[in-house]
Amino acid sequence: MDEFLELFINYLKNNKSGSKHTSDAYFRDVSRFIIYLHNNAIDNFEDVDNFIMLNFIQQLRNGSITSTKLNDTSFSRNISSIKSFYLFLNRYHGIENNPVKNIKTTSKRLKLPEFLSYDDINNILNVFDLDDTVSIRNRLLIEIMYASGLRVSEVSNLKVCDIYFDEQVLVIMGKGNKQRMVPFHNRCLKLMNKYLNDYYSIFNLNNSEYFFLNQKGNKLSERSIQMICEKAGVLANMHVGIHPHMFRHSFATHLLDNGADLRVVQELLGHSNLSTTQIYTHVSIDKLKMVVLNNHPYSMKNGEK
Repeated sequence: MDEFLELFINYLKNNKSGSKHTSDAYFRDVSRFIIYLHNNAIDNFEDVDNFIMLNFIQQLRNGSITSTKLNDTSFSRNISSIKSFYLFLNRYHGIENNPVKNIKTTSKRLKLPEFLSYDDINNILNVFDLDDTVSIRNRLLIEIMYASGLRVSEVSNLKVCDIYFDEQVLVIMGKGNKQRMVPFHNRCLKLMNKYLNDYYSIFNLNNSEYFFLNQKGNKLSERSIQMICEKAGVLANMHVGIHPHMFRHSFATHLLDNGADLRVVQELLGHSNLSTTQIYTHVSIDKLKMVVLNNHPYSMKNGEK
């Protein structure tokens, strides 16, 4: 059974568009299912009937298997992982049984992304002292995330050769090794040049492959970028914890708020499906609703029904 899991994970890595984080999640979810089967003396996927599957799902739902109760998102992902695994077994390894095929998870309310206002963005960017070389780097990485909508992994993996300074374009290798081109504005360009002239020169980093580096010349890790964002939020007296994806969310939301075409934003973000990008239209609609509720003379806020 473990061999089938290994084959499944290799299949995902070679044929699917998901990230390493996605394949790791599939591995954890299916491993949990296999352990449950071993504990119940089941050593063949053909022997898993509907009763066994429903019992597993019930224990997964109430937290008996995981020791803590799963939220809706984690529970749905677990079921989705096992469904994908069984489809893999059915299609490629002659397993005819599929006890999870007709299992449906409960629908959940769409979780809207966290984003920052224009003033919040400016307050965070303004905490950095541009006379300090490390602060130049830290401000630039946040500026790029907001200017171009990059994921934290894409910032960490950005190489010098990926930056076309004359055209003001980044060539980004996103999820599933999908390449996209993303422009950046003049303010970013000026800060990039200052970073290269000051930070690279002081720490003698001119022969480095990656663009964002620590003072030893090593690639700046995702965790280091997260910590820089968190610290900037504290210095800006933000009332919420700041994480890198907020700048990507803000990039998309602000573009749509200012009239950008949804499909263009999809391309800039590197989304495979338009439905993934459409979540940001919900953010914009919520903003419009608040404007009406707060300002219309017949709104509930003003005492009218």
